[in-house]
Amino acid sequence: MRPPLRIPPPPTLRPGPAYALAAGLAVAGAALAAAGADHLERAPFLPVVPAVVLAAWLGGVGPGVLAAALSAVLVNLAVIGPTAGWRLGDRELSATAAFVALSALLVAAIGAIRDGFAERAARERAVRESEARFRTLVETIPQLVFTLAPDGTPDFHSPQFEAYTGLDNEAILAAGWAAQFHPDDRARARADWEAGFAARRTVCGEYRLRGRDGGYRWFLVSAVPLRAADGRVVKWFGTFTDIEAQKEVERHKSEAIAARDVFLSVASHELKTPVTAALLQAQQALRSLDRDPPDAGRARGQVAAAAGSVERLGRLVEALLDVSRLATGRTALERRRYDLSDAVRQAAARLAEPAARAGSALELEVEPDVACEGDRLRIEQVLTNLASNALKYGAGRPVTIALRREGGRAVLRVRDRGIGIPPADLERIFGRFERAHEARHYGGLGLGLWIAREIVEASGGTICAESAPGEGATFTVSLPLPRPEAEQAEAAGAAVSPAAPAPPRAP
Repeated sequence: MRPPLRIPPPPTLRPGPAYALAAGLAVAGAALAAAGADHLERAPFLPVVPAVVLAAWLGGVGPGVLAAALSAVLVNLAVIGPTAGWRLGDRELSATAAFVALSALLVAAIGAIRDGFAERAARERAVRESEARFRTLVETIPQLVFTLAPDGTPDFHSPQFEAYTGLDNEAILAAGWAAQFHPDDRARARADWEAGFAARRTVCGEYRLRGRDGGYRWFLVSAVPLRAADGRVVKWFGTFTDIEAQKEVERHKSEAIAARDVFLSVASHELKTPVTAALLQAQQALRSLDRDPPDAGRARGQVAAAAGSVERLGRLVEALLDVSRLATGRTALERRRYDLSDAVRQAAARLAEPAARAGSALELEVEPDVACEGDRLRIEQVLTNLASNALKYGAGRPVTIALRREGGRAVLRVRDRGIGIPPADLERIFGRFERAHEARHYGGLGLGLWIAREIVEASGGTICAESAPGEGATFTVSLPLPRPEAEQAEAAGAAVSPAAPAPPRAP
């Protein structure tokens, strides 16, 4: 079917050229009328009518009026006047009046047509500008934008949508959204959207959308209906907003809450055990002292046992305080040179009694005169935590504590020969409130290794574990060795020169 004939829009001329053109057309038309005066006795204004029409079309109402007025004057001067001897009769006057009336109608009609073209051009220009603004907005916002037909069929997707999915608009339309949603979300998404389209209301939901790499990310998907004046939905506008980060935060919160609940359960049990034991032992000591005669020896042993329970309770409370200080950054580590070899030997000496109770022998392999810079008490705390774990899980077998220099670093290893740790748990056990084995088999808050890692990393070192089930575990702490004093003095001298005075010391 051929398209209907379209009249091209009139040109837009400046006022000066438009009026000049109107005058020229009127003169040309009058000249043509004068040339054919012998044949135009009954219609002397016929040649100037096209001039009026053309002037109005090209220039508008003003030039059309000028062309009509000038044509009437010129035709009367050049055609009617000479033939009628300037004695205008009713016929000549009627012809002029008819021409003026016809010209007025033509100019008004053509002006209305021009105004219609102008309005249409303005509307089209506004639509183009609106589309340009819409596309600019769509291409700059992070959301994936789409539009839907009134029945919910997708008909447009933004470049961001295509960039994320790796599919062009035609491929997306052919495959449909269902293929892009996570399989576990498809049924729910279909039900949500069918209900929303049926009710002609805003549709919203959270679903996982597959990317071009095959992975899925969470998106908040919403579509808002655009309604006509009569309430009909003429278009749906929607967005996919990436909420993967929020979902990740929610997952971390859930994990933290679960870890907190587990910790509170374990902590309440671990703290209650020594308190209950100390109370019972103190009561037994009182009963021993109330006897006649008092059994002082038995009471002394019961008081000693109570003191051991209180000491264990103190260690648990101190671990909790360490967690609080480390988590809030209130733990300040000293920075001074100390003999790490001596610190290891003294910590091992304090562990002799717990090792005897566990039935494990402590084997020391300590290289002498290994110096470090840092907080000696905190490093001893790390060694105590590692050795206590080795005694707990060592199954009564020997525990080896070794210290030596390796490649400019001090390397401390604590090795047991006990039940070992599954390889999948070697990194997890350094987390807060984590354990390698279930709490009902082995006590503890699951904080020792986390505290050890925080202290070692704050000291500029590293800590790691190697193990296999049934073959024991080895924990390795690597700490930087200080530079020789001569090298430190040379570096300090290079840092302070006459041209660059030393900065003032912080108070």
